[in-house]
Amino acid sequence: MNAQIVSSFDALRAHADAWNQLAYAAPHRLPTLSYAWVASYLENLLTSQEKWYCILAFDRQELVGVLPIVVAPHKVLGNLLPRLRTPHNKHSFSVDFLSASGRESEVIPFLLKSLMEAQSRLYDFSLNRLPLVSPTMTAFDNVREGAIFVKEFDGAGSYLKLENTFEQYKKSLSRNFSRNLIKAKNKLARLPAVKTVFLSEGDATVDGLEHFMRIEASGWKARAGTAISQSPKLVAYYSSLVRRLSDLRWLEWHFLQTGDRIIAAQMGVKMGRALVILKIAYDEEMSYCSPGNLLLESTIERAYTSGDIDVIDCITDMPWHKNWKMEQRDYYNFWIYPRKPISWLLGALGRRARIGIRRLPILAPFYRQLKGYMKGDQK
Repeated sequence: MNAQIVSSFDALRAHADAWNQLAYAAPHRLPTLSYAWVASYLENLLTSQEKWYCILAFDRQELVGVLPIVVAPHKVLGNLLPRLRTPHNKHSFSVDFLSASGRESEVIPFLLKSLMEAQSRLYDFSLNRLPLVSPTMTAFDNVREGAIFVKEFDGAGSYLKLENTFEQYKKSLSRNFSRNLIKAKNKLARLPAVKTVFLSEGDATVDGLEHFMRIEASGWKARAGTAISQSPKLVAYYSSLVRRLSDLRWLEWHFLQTGDRIIAAQMGVKMGRALVILKIAYDEEMSYCSPGNLLLESTIERAYTSGDIDVIDCITDMPWHKNWKMEQRDYYNFWIYPRKPISWLLGALGRRARIGIRRLPILAPFYRQLKGYMKGDQK
């Protein structure tokens, strides 16, 4: 294998198709691994202090591995050392080492070795919210020279595995929740021209983003200042993202409407036999008829009927997921430190200590208080 470091969008674009194919075949079944996702992030969401590059692994002329890197300076004992991470924030997650299927134990250590050689002054490298199915979880089990690995549990994510039939699945729901769904349907039926619209493949275009942003901005997210439409950066990011996902025919829009009024919406991505629901929104004025729940019920029924979906992945862990009898998978944050005194003493040891403290309920409040004090939050 040989490694190539790419730091321009023109050079990166040349490998877009091969990169997307690797992501589509990965066991994660997450769109965040794709060129479509990473390129949209790098174009729109970096801070002024951050730079990026990608390490590409080739076997002859074939792309077999990708590692996208965000670089930020980090001051340690008066020295500025590079702190690296894969792209992540509140709108991105689980960007991971990406390898050709079946070659993870070879490609992932090669990408890490290439990273260490490219960043001789590296302080640390972090990956955010990797699912337990990520090959990275096991790829470094036998790689201990030159690096220290630390991982921390980062909560769960909910998913629904489609088994048996839709009728049998509905019977598994609690009697109380089933009654509430029936009541909501009766209320919805009193509204004019109710319909559910599913747009996929060539019908799911960037135009759906305007509808989604409009309904998202009609409720609590706008009051909290977190709606997409309130941030020009996020509008640009999601516009780039959905355009690329639409071009790949991975994008889906799901809408519940009464007349021309959309009262619930979902942004989804179809990855093989997995449907990933990225974002949801509903019209709070219509909450009396539970439009979000009714849209999700229709989505589940459609998935059963289509016969080409095995799992609906909601990514996050929300209390209402329990109503739908969703299962959960664990996610982990992952840190890699070079075996150097500064990274080991101030990085790896400190990280392990903080993880240990957070696991002890009696010490956790003191840790949060100390962390706030060190950040200058206390007066």
